Amino acid sequence: MIKELIKLAEHLDKKGLHKEADYVDWLIKNAKLDPVGEEDDDIDNDGKKNTKTDKYLKKRREKIEKSIKSKPKKPKKPKKTKKNS
Repeated sequence: MIKELIKLAEHLDKKGLHKEADYVDWLIKNAKLDPVGEEDDDIDNDGKKNTKTDKYLKKRREKIEKSIKSKPKKPKKPKKTKKNS
């Protein structure tokens, strides 16, 4: 989960959303996160599983991840070739 948060913070920085990226960095440093590979259904770490908040956060993360992956990449410019005279 930390890797995903780091990717999100980097993405926000690239988009110029520095306050939001700083907040995600703060979350990474201060939040009690589940160990990598041992994530559970308690996304907001409030001690309760599958609450409305957990479900909302899960859907939101999935949409953000999908949005990041589906962004069209900029097409490469064709290389200029020298014409033989």
